Amino acid sequence: MANETATKPRRSKGDGTIFKNNKGRWIDRCNKAGMPSKEFSGKTKAEVKAKLDEYKFLAQSREAVCLKLTVEEYSIKFLHY
Repeated sequence: MANETATKPRRSKGDGTIFKNNKGRWIDRCNKAGMPSKEFSGKTKAEVKAKLDEYKFLAQSREAVCLKLTVEEYSIKFLHY
C-alpha cells in the first residue's frame, strides 16, 4: 500500500496553460511559434477553452494577427476582405 500513489489526470494536449487565478477567474496563456502570446480569461474553464479553440482556428486559417506577416501577405489579406 505504500507504493500506491494517486495520479492526477493529464490535461488534453494543446490546452496551453489553464489555471484559476487568485480572484477566481480562469486564465489561459497560449504561446505559438510566430504568433503573439495571448491570454484569455473567463468565469468558467469551458469558456476559456472555447476562446482558445476559436483562436487556434483563426491562427490555423491565418486570420489571426501574425508577427511575421510580410507586406505581400498583408496586402493580399487586406485586398480580399
